[in-house]
Amino acid sequence: MKNLKKLNRKELKSVKGSGRCFCLVSPDPCYDLNVNNQGVPYVFNCCTSTCVQQPPF
Repeated sequence: MKNLKKLNRKELKSVKGSGRCFCLVSPDPCYDLNVNNQGVPYVFNCCTSTCVQQPPF
């Protein structure tokens, strides 16, 4: 979970210059993808409204 928080902060910083992106999603738009993802989580991108797969660390 710590990696998720770091990624979100980086995304927010990159978004500030080009306008803000608003997330109105509940509870988890990427749930179906995360059920059978074999350990690689998908994260919702507010700007593009898509689920993006996190690169392995």
